[in-house]
Amino acid sequence: MSNVSVTDAADMGYHDHMVQLGQGMTLQGYRLQPSVDANGNLTVETDWQAQQQLDGDYHYFVHVIGADGSVAAQYDTVPDNGQFPTSKWTPRQMWRQLDSIPVKGVPGIYGVYVGWYRYPDLTRLGVEGTASKAADGLVYLTDILVR
Repeated sequence: MSNVSVTDAADMGYHDHMVQLGQGMTLQGYRLQPSVDANGNLTVETDWQAQQQLDGDYHYFVHVIGADGSVAAQYDTVPDNGQFPTSKWTPRQMWRQLDSIPVKGVPGIYGVYVGWYRYPDLTRLGVEGTASKAADGLVYLTDILVR
């Protein structure tokens, strides 16, 4: 994770956002800046819980995607900068992930998506429901403005 710097934390109110993924992984909620400068950093915080032991090591990711499919930002990590892989998680494990992600998009509206994939085969945890891109293993959080 790069250095996290939030200039206006009031804009990052907590959003309850329960989304069930495969293997018992659940997104509990998130905090996210509503806008970011082009070539700035987007701060994203997500709260997760694994209901059971996961069947391998999973990497967490954030994608910031334009309506045309362009990717303004992408970030992948193993929890705690590689120090706490999901294979070490216990049942009912809670995890808060805080990241500051460089955004390289042109000004416009972008969707923010998160998720998990197993390494090394890159299989994403499935997302329950019919939300946008759920079939692709992407959890939609919200839209942001890149200005």
